[in-house]
Amino acid sequence: MSEKQPIVIPAAITIGVVVSMIWAVLVVLFFLISGQAIADAFNTPLVGLLTLLTIILPLVLIWTVAVTAGTAQKLKSEAKILRRELGQISQNLRNIPQQSHTPEPTVETAQIMSQLKLIAEMTVQNDKRLQALAKGNTAPPEVLDLTQTVFGDFQTSEDEVQIALPFSATAAQKELPPMPVADLIKAINFPNGSADKDGFRALRRAMEDRKLREMLDHAQRVMSMLTSDGIFMDDLSPDRPVASAWRDFAKGARGKSVTTVGGARDKAVLAITRARMKTDPDFREHAHYFLQMFDRMLFDYEPQLKNHEITDLADTRSARVFMILARIGGAFD
Repeated sequence: MSEKQPIVIPAAITIGVVVSMIWAVLVVLFFLISGQAIADAFNTPLVGLLTLLTIILPLVLIWTVAVTAGTAQKLKSEAKILRRELGQISQNLRNIPQQSHTPEPTVETAQIMSQLKLIAEMTVQNDKRLQALAKGNTAPPEVLDLTQTVFGDFQTSEDEVQIALPFSATAAQKELPPMPVADLIKAINFPNGSADKDGFRALRRAMEDRKLREMLDHAQRVMSMLTSDGIFMDDLSPDRPVASAWRDFAKGARGKSVTTVGGARDKAVLAITRARMKTDPDFREHAHYFLQMFDRMLFDYEPQLKNHEITDLADTRSARVFMILARIGGAFD
């Protein structure tokens, strides 16, 4: 059986008891020496209250000081113990060989730290964006659920002609003439809001073309996934498009000669997208299909595009998605 440890009474409590006893003795001596009966000190309620306060308040003060001193002494002893333990830990660390606590960073560690730094930068950007929205400096962008619009149940106004979308195999295989360039640009940019009737009309026209419909479907899915990561195409500030570089890219050029095509260079955006590409098979599948179809669309429409139309096309939301995916895919290395 373990022995019971003796109870240690703090010195401050002992002093408080001694001082309280001294005070009690002084009160008794006062009444004995003065010859005043204790009953006379309580002959009226007011005199009795004052007498009690005179006797009790010093005791309250004594014990307040005693408890405070005891607590301070306890904290001081605990601080001394902590300093001693920290000193022992420091001594042990100094005794450890230098190689054991300063390992050379591996490539994986460096990559992880780089990714974390870029994600932190992206978080700061999103925080600034949310603060701007909270202050009313920027109107929040209207997020459209295209699965409930051109891909689903969107209804036009009465003065518009409802276009039947050709989802059947027979209709999908029907060859259609190329879209007017102006409508193509509006379609791949997606509507700017529920009131953008021209944008929806152009998008519905594009949906009649099987290749464009599939490309837009993959583009919309990729953008939705990036939005869940805090990446919005409207927030990007890509480099100014160079029409000649886009023409060369459409004809098959790759590498640094057409690097201006990948104008989206935000490191945080690229890092987050690259991480999602590696870890999300669904995102990777849609991204690869979109890259192939957008590249094919450029090849088909480039001969009829004027330079200013190429600039407008490169400034669309779909083109910005293409810039990000193509850059992390190594198209400009």
